[in-house]
Amino acid sequence: MGVPRLLLLLLLALNAAASDFFGSAGGRGHPFGAGARARADNEYYDALGVTRDATPEVIKRAYRRLAMKHHPDKGGDPEKFKEIGEAYEVLSDPGKRRIYDQVGKAAMEAGAGAAGAEEMSTADILSQLFGMGGARQSAPQDLLFELQVTLEDLYAGRTLPLNVRMPGQGERVVEALIPAGAVDGQRVVLPGEAHDGRADIVLILRQRRHRVYSRRNADLMLKVPTPTPKP
Repeated sequence: MGVPRLLLLLLLALNAAASDFFGSAGGRGHPFGAGARARADNEYYDALGVTRDATPEVIKRAYRRLAMKHHPDKGGDPEKFKEIGEAYEVLSDPGKRRIYDQVGKAAMEAGAGAAGAEEMSTADILSQLFGMGGARQSAPQDLLFELQVTLEDLYAGRTLPLNVRMPGQGERVVEALIPAGAVDGQRVVLPGEAHDGRADIVLILRQRRHRVYSRRNADLMLKVPTPTPKP
């Protein structure tokens, strides 16, 4: 990473940190002036359909709703899904959100693109520059579950309540949307349902044995006993 990029990373980190200290003064005394806030944009807020003063819970609910609507597994637009995911990645992290609110998306990307800005908070930037705070914690992993479903569920589609046990959080109920025409072994993603919205729940559909039919690809198979003719 070159010196200019290091300096810009430092500027972004100090700018966000200073906003916490001087914010109550309406920008007066801010080391980089009120103009820093004016450079911020609303792109990420617009992507999620929320206002700049939205609470973390409002942002989470907006992301879940839009992620379910635009998920590629449900026929949604992959680019739109990527856009709302990028917005949520920033706005759900207090450090990244502070930097974004101060300098906007373009400055964030210019300052930390090569260093993985999409995964950096204020503490991450300071840690990278000065060795502060130790190693960054890895992102939480998606939770994987198997879901037993019937042949009818796979054929017609269905929304099922599912009790899942969250590590360190106990049990809670989520809604599993099974798309019509799903097959045995297919994965269904419930975006933002794990680790306080920072990871997904992934369901692997397992078809129960049907008492009458079996399935071969898109065909239903039926065994019909036929009497043996007597000689």
